Amino acid sequence: MKIKPILFACFLFLAISLSAQHATYIPGNNYQVNEDWLALSISLDSGMFFGMLYEYVFLDNESDGKFDDMVSRLDWQLNPLVYTGLTMQAEMWDQLVVGLGFWLGIPGPLGSMEDRDWVDPNYPHPYTGNLGIISFSDNVLKEAVFADINVGYKIFEDDILLIIPLLGFNFKHIYMCGRNGYQESPPGTWDTSWFGQEAITYRQNYYIFYLGIQTVWSPLHFLDLQLFASYSPVVFAFNVDKHLLTSYDYVDIPVWGHYVYVDAAINFRIINELSVKLHGSFSWIPIFKGDLYAKEATDDTYTLYPSNRGGGSLIMGGINISIVLNL
Repeated sequence: MKIKPILFACFLFLAISLSAQHATYIPGNNYQVNEDWLALSISLDSGMFFGMLYEYVFLDNESDGKFDDMVSRLDWQLNPLVYTGLTMQAEMWDQLVVGLGFWLGIPGPLGSMEDRDWVDPNYPHPYTGNLGIISFSDNVLKEAVFADINVGYKIFEDDILLIIPLLGFNFKHIYMCGRNGYQESPPGTWDTSWFGQEAITYRQNYYIFYLGIQTVWSPLHFLDLQLFASYSPVVFAFNVDKHLLTSYDYVDIPVWGHYVYVDAAINFRIINELSVKLHGSFSWIPIFKGDLYAKEATDDTYTLYPSNRGGGSLIMGGINISIVLNL
């Protein structure tokens, strides 16, 4: 059955309730009280992120339950990740603000991927605490999805200043592959273990419940300076690593991570109904850990590795331009 274009467009707007980016407030006509109970704004966003995603494996080598010994670390470079998408904001009764956003990454080269293992280079690779194996690959983006929803309430508003605290949920999905690489085992030797095809794929998924605040200062009738900041101690992840050359799949589920996001923007109002918005952003998820599972690619069931923990982290800076239409 074919989906009509208009129904598909409606689906896209509904799907954004499901990000690197956040749905930030879009100012209207210098915060004058709306005659209607509902005001809508839509923006078309394009931007790029620069930074790094990290993947970890830790070992409880001392059997103290702390999992302090790093067995493996993979550095996935974002240089850059280009994306585009939509933000929609509804302002109701001139007090309540609901923001929705949905963005897609554009597949293509992201830079490099480096994989380090602190193990004996000889099979079965027991942990030694010394760097034993290192590999290098090109990092290529297969897909990326970012989504955000938040609800805020204006607690202060005058002719030039607006303050909105808010609650939100942010989702990030980044799917990459490492290809065209080689391995040094041990480091400094030329192992010549070239792999011209894909050697590894990695999906990193973050689920973030956050508290935030946004301030908007309008020193001139055509200019708004905006600052958005959010923090979360409630971050969950579901990450999947497939080693295609060894036919092993790994899943780690880090829990109770932390998240910090800051966005500064300048909004130039061309006319009341149209403006251009320039953003600069920073996001950071420090290392957090969770259960690690593994299976052979041909198996149906994952097995928990009780002596190991999987982990992840993220650090990104971004720039963005938005074309805003106030309805």
